[in-house]
Amino acid sequence: MPPRLSFSSCICPSGSFLLPVSARIALRGSQRHLQPWVASSSYTTTVKTPSKEDSSKVKSKQDRSKPKTTKISSRSRFLKQQKRDNVTSRQLPHAGLPEPVRRFRQEIDSGNLHKAMEMLPYLAAGGLMTPHNTLLITALLHNEARKLRRDVLKRDTEKYLSYVRVLVHHIQSRLVSPHHAALVHLISFFKVVAQWQEGVDFWTWCRAQDEAYVDASVYGAAIELLAYHDTMPLESLEELYEEGLTRFPSTFAEYHMSPEAVLPDRTQLTTIAGLPVTLLQGILTARLVRGDWKNAYLALDVAFRLYPTQVPPRIVEVFFYERPLSEAFTVTLMAARSGVILRQGHLGVLQARLNHAMKYNTPEEQISTLRSSVVAMQASLGSGGVLQDGHLSRLIKSFKNLLPSHSKSAYDAQDAEVRDCVTTAVQKIVSDFVDAGMPLNRVNLGSLMSFHGKARASEAIGSIIAEMTAREMKSDEVTCRLLVSAFGDAGDAKSLETCWDILVEFAESKGRQISESDWRTLARATKSANNIAFLEKQLEYLSHTLTTDIREAITRTLETEPTEPEKKGLPMDVAAMAPGMESIYNRVSQLLALFKSGSLLDFKLSPTPLFIDPARPALGSIEDLRIIYDELTTDPRQPPPEDSTVSKPLSPTGFPLDELRFQNWVTILEAMSDAEAYETEKAKLIEEAIDSGNPLQDKVHAPLYRKYSVPETDVVFSSQEELRRHILRLRGVHKTQIA
Repeated sequence: MPPRLSFSSCICPSGSFLLPVSARIALRGSQRHLQPWVASSSYTTTVKTPSKEDSSKVKSKQDRSKPKTTKISSRSRFLKQQKRDNVTSRQLPHAGLPEPVRRFRQEIDSGNLHKAMEMLPYLAAGGLMTPHNTLLITALLHNEARKLRRDVLKRDTEKYLSYVRVLVHHIQSRLVSPHHAALVHLISFFKVVAQWQEGVDFWTWCRAQDEAYVDASVYGAAIELLAYHDTMPLESLEELYEEGLTRFPSTFAEYHMSPEAVLPDRTQLTTIAGLPVTLLQGILTARLVRGDWKNAYLALDVAFRLYPTQVPPRIVEVFFYERPLSEAFTVTLMAARSGVILRQGHLGVLQARLNHAMKYNTPEEQISTLRSSVVAMQASLGSGGVLQDGHLSRLIKSFKNLLPSHSKSAYDAQDAEVRDCVTTAVQKIVSDFVDAGMPLNRVNLGSLMSFHGKARASEAIGSIIAEMTAREMKSDEVTCRLLVSAFGDAGDAKSLETCWDILVEFAESKGRQISESDWRTLARATKSANNIAFLEKQLEYLSHTLTTDIREAITRTLETEPTEPEKKGLPMDVAAMAPGMESIYNRVSQLLALFKSGSLLDFKLSPTPLFIDPARPALGSIEDLRIIYDELTTDPRQPPPEDSTVSKPLSPTGFPLDELRFQNWVTILEAMSDAEAYETEKAKLIEEAIDSGNPLQDKVHAPLYRKYSVPETDVVFSSQEELRRHILRLRGVHKTQIA
């Protein structure tokens, strides 16, 4: 925990609004004297792009330092010509294509789905829809639908379905050349929009076609569709998986996709052609959706054994949506350690889930969970992902869980110290992010407003408004709504009223009525600020704009009490928080050092925690685990690979592949053990609910932290034989199979 900061040192030049609660009184009436926001130049100077003049100076120095030569080898001329050709192809990506195809490709590149679909009939009639063109249009359609918000997709489903029906008709009429990946996109689209029967009908047609139309990947997409449709039992989906393996055997695919398969050389990349990973993804998804977590994890093990650095992101993401948070976190971090780059939104959703889980933790656990959010950011960035402003925003929001409850007195001495400590932590961390080059925009400023509202730091919110004005950030309805809520939480009735008046002016200037969402926000804010009289005044003043639905929504909001679960455990004072806060500071420092370096993280030199609970014991010693791993992943009847001059590749994250495969194997076993514990706990809760006659809550929250009873060795199984039996039972392997 850093020493307590003086008042002057707390006014960060990068963010003057970031002030400890203890400075609030000193700030009264002095807002105008605060420095404006000035982003630190330390980062921008380190990444300064040299000007042409600078470049010429560097070049001239290089010219002077090296003897000139006019001899150019044939290889150099060839490489230069290749470079020129590559540049030309990037500048003219569709050169040489027929004019209609070139224009079609341009519409695809610009994301103009509607225009591309208008051109489709002409291209199809002219025989210009090659397999690649079919892939391009279906990929654009599927990806565009997948990225839409749920409400927008629901509104526009018929439009997208009309496009898909045209494509399906053209494919079935042989007017458009087929492409396996294109059919995968179409089947997946039917899953996204929940048009199950149309998807099943199209799959049934595909299944009856020859290999020009269907391959193992199409089987995989169909298995996913049928799994979510929930009309076909898992046994039938497993049979469909076996059918796909048998129909498209590839190079002994059925063997290599088996959990017991052995690699010829664990130190090398897999070079076996045609292994159907999309088919594996399909059955893995089906198993998770239908509750067969054990075999789903075995399929995950197969994927990471075959392709330790190139597992498709979707295989990882499905665990995130179908398994408890503790398992989702572990699988996500394992993927990052392997160099798998997940979709940009995945990290944000993981942070949101961690944030929500903090509500069910003790104060000590909340700090540990918050640290896990920073760990996830570091791992994602270190694997090649991008750190965005939304990730900082969610980190700021997570600190709100550390603030004392609003139900307690604002003047409680210990609570005031805790608020001061947490606010100072946010001030320091946000300032460090800004210094590292992370811009402060509306997203992050909105989160800071909300945080300071809950911290009851009304003056700090005022500073944010002043700085937004200095930065010429114009207020909008969203900003005003955030301010109404924040000032309500802070108990600042006067500022709340001012922001509401501005919100009303916005609505009147645009000729629209105040939305139901705005009224609910005002109702909650006036209730928090004990200013119901202002709400009643506004209801009277704007009565001509109110509908019955809005009035009922306001009444429900006033009558509804906060439903957040009570904080577990005893409250922490500042001294008790110090070690945990220090660990968060240290992890943020590592994250920002990586962010500024622009490099990938060497996970081998800088191990990253893969589990939320830092007290979680290992299953067994590394020595025992490696012995059992070798028993299960080598064939004693075959000689080991000969030592040769062939180099042993490293993963992008610093691991030799044989070591990475072993580490992933261990991590998957740890996750399977957590899954077994969760399923046992859930079964017990179900049994208790049946016995008591009380319904089970919709969602059983898997505990992130468990009480472990382990021997002094800090491992669950100190005996190698007990560990072996546990692993074989989890994997469903009989001892005779490895004898």
